[in-house]
Amino acid sequence: MTASAPTQRRTRRLVGIVEAAAVAVVAAFAWTSNRYDIAFGIFSGDSSRRVVDRWYAGLLSDIGIVLWALAAGVLVFVAVRAGIDASTRARVTAVAVTLAWLGADDLFVLHEEVIPERFGIAEPVVLGTEAVVIAVMIAATAPLWRRVAPRVFIGAWAVLAASLVIARLPLGPLASTAVASCCKFVGIANLFLFAVLTASAEAGAQNRSG
Repeated sequence: MTASAPTQRRTRRLVGIVEAAAVAVVAAFAWTSNRYDIAFGIFSGDSSRRVVDRWYAGLLSDIGIVLWALAAGVLVFVAVRAGIDASTRARVTAVAVTLAWLGADDLFVLHEEVIPERFGIAEPVVLGTEAVVIAVMIAATAPLWRRVAPRVFIGAWAVLAASLVIARLPLGPLASTAVASCCKFVGIANLFLFAVLTASAEAGAQNRSG
């Protein structure tokens, strides 16, 4: 079952608003970095390993972590609601767990430090394993995201993957970090939007069936 034309138009407007807001946030940090001679990495770096003792260190990363948590929380709320069928609950839960893990990864620098240092597993192996798990999750939850907002969901993962590639390109410190951060932030914001759209879709389905 696909969304109606009015619903698709509303979704496109929401995507435009969310992505414009996400880009504006990153652009504001980039402008501040250039204007006040603050390394952009101080804003985008993980706050758990901040390099300077300033309130703004890791602030952009922290906003992203909050969005990860909110997205996972919204989906958990959807999953535990009465009236949702078992297959949909399982798919929503799978997405929620994946987003919660990625949020925890960002918060506790799991793939960068914790897992390599504590368990001796190299960072590329951890990232590769995460990529495989995400791919399996995307395939397993296809009936959910195809019904709710396929472009939002797949687009979010695409720009998140792009952020990893761009971060490793020789574009210069500010350019590569800022562009990669922008892609990552847009991806996280779109996953939060997907969670909200999922909650709306499930509430509407229950209202129609009731």
